[in-house]
Amino acid sequence: MLKVLNRIATIEANMNGEKIDVPDKSSMELICKGCSGDVRSAINSLQFSSLKESSLENNMRSQRKGNSTLKCDLLSKVKKKCCNSLEGLEMQAVGGKDASIFLFHALGKILYCKREQIMEFAYPSLPPHLSEHERSPLLVQPEDVIEKSHMRGDLFNLYLHQNYVDFFFDIEDLVRASEYLSTADLLCSNWDARPILREYGASVVARGVMHSNRARALAHHKGGMGFRPLHKPQWFLISKKVIILQIEKMCLLSIQVHI
Repeated sequence: MLKVLNRIATIEANMNGEKIDVPDKSSMELICKGCSGDVRSAINSLQFSSLKESSLENNMRSQRKGNSTLKCDLLSKVKKKCCNSLEGLEMQAVGGKDASIFLFHALGKILYCKREQIMEFAYPSLPPHLSEHERSPLLVQPEDVIEKSHMRGDLFNLYLHQNYVDFFFDIEDLVRASEYLSTADLLCSNWDARPILREYGASVVARGVMHSNRARALAHHKGGMGFRPLHKPQWFLISKKVIILQIEKMCLLSIQVHI
């Protein structure tokens, strides 16, 4: 796609050189990444970013600069937080597609644990006593997948807990993955720190489940992993039953008191 956009930009620059400002290579790569393979969206993004009045660089500066006329303390805090979060991230291209992921699609990325094919000597090998932990690089970052699913970390852990068993073939791997789930549960046991630690707990569970599955340790380990249906956690149904039983218990106690 990058070659196509460069060709279009070159042709337009020759025809309308005074009216357009051809984006640089990094901006072109940003457009390709933001459009997720959609050529039409990429061309529209290229058209907007090539206008001299609204280039990508000017857009990025204006978004980071913000509205200096707003003096409300709450808005200033929100603005500061947004600017800090954007410093280490690439700005999505104009017209780029929504990067969010459906819940079950996000679960599949974690549970199927696809890994990158690398050259044999691209990375140094682990020593012999740690050879069982040898893994190929992941195709996705678990933290990014969880963030794009727009779900709280502890709820994401519930879905992993409900579905991870069907993706394991070795009981020892299953035990190791359950230990990571227990560790995450311990992290979230403190009510005061739960809003902060539940995101760390989700990272521990996602990476622990992916690392524990030795059947998917290397990129060429793809056999025996067909379609697996995913299910809603039983925790929701059990919690609902507990609430109903508590209400019934309170009703019975109130009736006995009146009698």
